[in-house]
Order: sequence, then structure tokens, then C-alpha cells
Amino acid sequence: MVRSKSEKIIADALEKYNVPYQYEPMLELGYNTIYPDFVVLNLRTRKTVYWEHLGLVSDIEYSTAFYYEQRGYEY
Repeated sequence: MVRSKSEKIIADALEKYNVPYQYEPMLELGYNTIYPDFVVLNLRTRKTVYWEHLGLVSDIEYSTAFYYEQRGYEY
């Protein structure tokens, strides 16, 4: 279950190609807890990829909230 049509398309594509992923898992970064849209495992490199969809980037409140969330990844 996902929150938007766009995220459903992404989740379906990941499933179709057997890409291991989690949807909105809790991620603790120092003192910050965030919930990235998707966490994907690259099977070839064994690296984890954090995927934020940015579905409402034209909405100022959404964009501002994402800006602060993104800064959490840097710490």
C-alpha cells in the first residue's frame, strides 16, 4: 500500500523487475528519524539507495518540508 498513484507506479515497476525494496521504512540518522519513500537494494553493487519521489514539488509547503528532510540525509 502506497500514498499516491506515482508511488504505485514506482512500486509496481520495482516488483516487476524483482528489485528488493521497502516502502517508507524508518531511518534513524543521528538525532533525526526520517521515512524515505523507498529504500532499494542494488543487487549488483549491494548498495542501498534512498529514493524520494517528490510528487508535489510545485506545492511550496511540500517543497519546503522536503528541503528540511533532505538536509537530514546530510548529517
